[in-house]
Amino acid sequence: MRSFAKFLLILGIPVAVFAAFFWHQGTSTTVSCGNKVMHAGDVCQSIRGGKSTESTYEEKMTAKDNELPVARAITLGAAGAALAGVLLLLVIPARTDEKTAAPQG
Repeated sequence: MRSFAKFLLILGIPVAVFAAFFWHQGTSTTVSCGNKVMHAGDVCQSIRGGKSTESTYEEKMTAKDNELPVARAITLGAAGAALAGVLLLLVIPARTDEKTAAPQG
């Protein structure tokens, strides 16, 4: 059980920090194309692997808005897992000490 608690702690903290970064990025009201800030009516053209794609400011903003709930859910879930790991590590030794303590009386 202690190894599971350590697993929750070791996995939960980095995932929560990583997801919180994307949560924070998602709250920004700016959308960029490359390193240029886009405005309403702008079209972003990118070329990857010889293929050209275009996306409007509105499409990029909608995609950004759709990512925010996912980042929020991952952040809260990972933080909850890390908290559960900490609580398990605190509770498990206490229970072990109770079982090994000498009977009184």
